[in-house]
Amino acid sequence: MKALKKLNNNVALCVDQCGNEVVAFGKGIGFPKMPYEVKLADITRTYYDIDKKYLNLLKEIPEEIFEISDSVITKARMMLAQELPSNIVFSMADHINFALERLEKGIRVTMPFTYDVEHLYPHELELGRYALKLVNDRMKVQLPQEEEVGVALHFINCLGDSEKPGEQEIEQVLEKITEMIEAELNLRVNRSDFIFYRFSGHVRYLLKRMKEGEQFTYKNSEIYEYLKTGSPEIYTCTLKVTGFLEELYGKKCSSEEITYLMIYMNRLRNSEGCNR
Repeated sequence: MKALKKLNNNVALCVDQCGNEVVAFGKGIGFPKMPYEVKLADITRTYYDIDKKYLNLLKEIPEEIFEISDSVITKARMMLAQELPSNIVFSMADHINFALERLEKGIRVTMPFTYDVEHLYPHELELGRYALKLVNDRMKVQLPQEEEVGVALHFINCLGDSEKPGEQEIEQVLEKITEMIEAELNLRVNRSDFIFYRFSGHVRYLLKRMKEGEQFTYKNSEIYEYLKTGSPEIYTCTLKVTGFLEELYGKKCSSEEITYLMIYMNRLRNSEGCNR
């Protein structure tokens, strides 16, 4: 297998004997000068058909989290009777990493749809419990139990039908929100960038929660006040977006949802995929 590009010290973009691109993990395989022939014995894991927008995650997320994600997805492939997307190891690693960021910042989320997940998706919830135990044991942390449902929802969303009713409406609202952000913050959003993928995923869930009358809740107003005073332009933009959504759905957007939207919007503004 030929290594073509270093992604980090232990990960490289490679090509196999059939000419297929593959992301390969292995201790130190990113060190030598590229390109070079890497020994198969030095490769511990390989992933095919990975969208290039996920590759930036390899610079942001510790490899240990990818190892946890790989263990969770391996178990999922044995438990679930559906084919999993090729990128799910990367999106799950991002999901776990964000849960750890929330823990560090003291943000505790009460997940909506908990009752539905418990009764309608027992296998996905079991995977959530498995993931939570792995993270807590290996990272020496104590994620709140609610994160089990978050992992389960990640599987449910990945396995869902992208053509389900209402999806076109959601895409149209997402584009309107993105255009509002571009106008308010005077930037151009790259819609193929991974940070936008993160942002759009959160917005899609927000729209579904508003339609269902469910909203995030947590008992920490300090984060809200910190973001409100520390990033006034983000706060103002968020209020315009949530005002649009409240008018569209006829439901008030909670301060918790506003906080979450500010966090994602700030990430979007600061990403390399946004041009000013």
